[in-house]
Amino acid sequence: MDVRITRALVEALYEAYAACDPVRIAGYLAHDVEWQMDGPVAIFPFCGYRRGKAAVLDLLTRLKPAVLPTKRMDPEDVVIEGDRAAVFVKTTAVHKQTGRVVVFHGAHFFTFRDGQVAAMHCVADTYDAAEQVVGHRIDVYHEPVSSSEDVIAI
Repeated sequence: MDVRITRALVEALYEAYAACDPVRIAGYLAHDVEWQMDGPVAIFPFCGYRRGKAAVLDLLTRLKPAVLPTKRMDPEDVVIEGDRAAVFVKTTAVHKQTGRVVVFHGAHFFTFRDGQVAAMHCVADTYDAAEQVVGHRIDVYHEPVSSSEDVIAI
C-alpha cells in the first residue's frame, strides 16, 4: 500500500504525540518502528533507542511524561520527500520534578512505510532543555576561558 506523506499527516502525528493518547499514537507507528532520541540520559532518562510499537508507546505515554510531559509540539518547518520527512519542531513541556516550563527546539527525521512511522531520529537542543530543568547555566569548561591577552594572531 502506497500512502502519500503530507504535512497534514505529519501535523496529525504531532497532535497525537502532544495529547499523549496511546490509541491515536499507535495508529501512526509501524509494528517494528525504530525510535532514537539523543540526549543526556542522566537528566532525561527517556532518551535512547527503542524498537517496536510497544516500546515506543511506553516511551511516549509513560516514560517521557513521567519526567517531561509535553504540552505542545509545534512543527515550524516540515520538509517531505517521498517516504521521508524532516521536521524542525518547538516543544513546550513541564519538568515534573520542578514544575519548570521547558521550551526547546529539535529536528526530527522520519521514515514512513505504508503511512506509518518506520523510523524516527530526534536531535534536540537538550543542552538548552537541561539548563532550563536545572534552573541555571551549565558550565562545561573546567579551565578558565582565555583572555584576549592570551590570543596570538599570526
